[in-house]
Amino acid sequence: MFKTLFKPALQYSSLILLALLVTACGGGNSDGDNDRASGNSVQEGNARFTVISPTLIRMEYAENGQFEDRPTQTVAERPPISGDYQTRTEDGVRIIKTDALTLHYKTGSGPFSPENLWIEVQK
Repeated sequence: MFKTLFKPALQYSSLILLALLVTACGGGNSDGDNDRASGNSVQEGNARFTVISPTLIRMEYAENGQFEDRPTQTVAERPPISGDYQTRTEDGVRIIKTDALTLHYKTGSGPFSPENLWIEVQK
């Protein structure tokens, strides 16, 4: 019974990690009017993306704009920040690009879903 209850959480965590693996890292470079980048974090409205490495991005959505900075169950101890990324907005889409992936998020579109967030993995 425990496995049945826990399995969806594992699948959800895997999806989050996959999305995180497809994101950006490090330095930050932005050209949009509403850009808010700070170190390894990019805030787009109520969404915040923290680039941890070229293959790992922490994605958060907070309706009230108050983000959680404490460790999570999935990533209790974050690895040191490494790598570079570029970020920009283009046609209403926040783009975060690392050497490993490119994350796209439709600005102002609410909580993350397949309709407003997608990732391209570099080959």
